[in-house]
Amino acid sequence: MILKIKYQELILRVLGLVMIVLICVLVNHLESKKPEIEIRKSITGINIYNGESKLVDLLQFNYKTSKHYILTGTLQSYGDQTSIIKYYQRHLDDIGWNFMGKSEYIDYSSNIKTGDSFVFAKENYELIVYFNFQDLCNNKKDDQKNLLKYSVSIYPKP
Repeated sequence: MILKIKYQELILRVLGLVMIVLICVLVNHLESKKPEIEIRKSITGINIYNGESKLVDLLQFNYKTSKHYILTGTLQSYGDQTSIIKYYQRHLDDIGWNFMGKSEYIDYSSNIKTGDSFVFAKENYELIVYFNFQDLCNNKKDDQKNLLKYSVSIYPKP
């Protein structure tokens, strides 16, 4: 009889611990979705340049910790860098993103330009549109008849 009561108490304690662990896992999962939902809402309604697809649908969310996450994707559009940036600048400005400027990426070991990035900011986030210099050169050679590859990344401001 005493053994049976101790066995029941042990089962109840184990079940209690399992429930606590499950609740913690569920809360952590729901918290990790919060930044993704917030970022996706901040770019709702923007299509990719010269395309029907929504930008928000093409970007993938990578979550590491509550402070280290990124929404990113590689896109392709017909057009040149200037047209693509003007398009995004106009549409991002309409929904509250501010253009912060352009940066050139340079490989200082060989003094070669590797790309251009265009930075936008909104509240706690930065959005970067990056063009690889090799892709830009190939696009100019073909008189912009091929798709121009570029990447879009959104992450929390440092």
